[in-house]
Amino acid sequence: MSVVWVTLWVLTLVARAAYFVLPRFVRKRSRNAKRFDANQSRKSTQLWIVLGSGGHTTEMLRMLHTLPIRRFQNRRYLIAQTDSISATKAIEFERAVTEKELPKQSKKSRSPPAGNNSGSFEILRVPRSREVGQSWVSTVITTVLAFFRIMAMMTALPDMIICNGPGTCIPVIYAAFLLRVFGIKHIKVIFVETYARVRKLSLSGILAYPFVDRFLVQWEYLASPTTYPWMPQIEYLGRLV
Repeated sequence: MSVVWVTLWVLTLVARAAYFVLPRFVRKRSRNAKRFDANQSRKSTQLWIVLGSGGHTTEMLRMLHTLPIRRFQNRRYLIAQTDSISATKAIEFERAVTEKELPKQSKKSRSPPAGNNSGSFEILRVPRSREVGQSWVSTVITTVLAFFRIMAMMTALPDMIICNGPGTCIPVIYAAFLLRVFGIKHIKVIFVETYARVRKLSLSGILAYPFVDRFLVQWEYLASPTTYPWMPQIEYLGRLV
């Protein structure tokens, strides 16, 4: 396990370093894409939310309750194919959002609301990177397969991706980074380490760190310069769930 872990970490660093040695015109295209994204209308903002089984999904949906959901009119939930619970929870969350928005519209207008300002949502099924008990060697293979599947799904590119640690998020983050490298689009990626991680980062977090725009933790110890001195961009914002 330790050998595979070190190999994956080295590969992430190599891939990250490759971005900075790409030809100048590629990086210029990436910056232009970023400026274009900044000028897009907020109404078209598309958010991808990666859900994981169990506590990951519960934490994520709690965080979403604190977001200005109307800014993200198009929401896509990425859920592992073998996860039968997260989809139900996502639908329940969206139903709660709709019920919350409709009364607001009724107060603003004397006529009954024709729709709602909560936008639309879609549930996308993606291959799971690693099943419980799966060997680490085969995990590399399934993660690569999941990566190509996710790349094929990116016909409508998101503006932002938010995840909190399930293994499903790794190929999603890598796919978004690849699109940035080639100047197709700068998709902002935010990784929130699960609240359960108090003294040590998750493997998903370590693998994701070089490729995300913001890396947030919920325990101050994890953001201390002495805990992970080689990861200076870790941010502590307090409890988020």
